Amino acid sequence: SVVTSFASSIFVFERHLYFSERLDRDVYRYDLDTGMTEVLISDEDIADIKVNHISQQPFVSSECSHNNGGCAHLCLLAQEGYSCACANGLVLAPDGKLCLEPDLYLILAGRSKLFKVPLDQGFPAQAAILPFSAHA
Repeated sequence: SVVTSFASSIFVFERHLYFSERLDRDVYRYDLDTGMTEVLISDEDIADIKVNHISQQPFVSSECSHNNGGCAHLCLLAQEGYSCACANGLVLAPDGKLCLEPDLYLILAGRSKLFKVPLDQGFPAQAAILPFSAHA
């Protein structure tokens, strides 16, 4: 069993325990019924774990609950109304609804990741993690 006393973040959802392990920097899913453990993410510094599922969210009728507020990707509620946002690596179009590929961006190469950082939007920019395989 992989469950250790060095777990730094823990979240239980349905019949699974999700946790990150401080020493090996992996994220695991432990099946409470079978006792089986699997690694979901390896070698990452994870600060916290939460499961996002519709059953965890209360239903609130809002501008976002109707046609996603007209937003192409994300509709974010605020105390006064809502705003649209884009998935990582995309920028919000001038109409405030659509999401576009940035015209200007920086590519950063880490040891095991590539990052795409839009430069034609305000900072701090949100970096997108690009798919990457070290296998030739």
